[in-house]
Amino acid sequence: MDSKKVKKLIRFWQFSILLLSYDVIMNTITAQKNYQENDVVIIPRMEYEYLIKLKKIKEFLPTLAQKKALVSAENNFKKRKTLSYDKVAQKLGFAN
Repeated sequence: MDSKKVKKLIRFWQFSILLLSYDVIMNTITAQKNYQENDVVIIPRMEYEYLIKLKKIKEFLPTLAQKKALVSAENNFKKRKTLSYDKVAQKLGFAN
């Protein structure tokens, strides 16, 4: 078989697979136009499963001391009172 014919055949099959997968993925859903409070929200199943997994993750709630430390760190950063990576490693005793 000629290489041009093979390339055309491959492109044809790639395009056919693309169309088939597009047809399988694209579902038609008809929803009402007037939404009210506590109505239905339609999202893809994979997004729903991801949201369910996120719900299981415990949220971090900082203490008052941690909040104050963060504000202090932000103020020091604004004033350019920061340390380089090497100086932090040296102060912590990790540098050679």
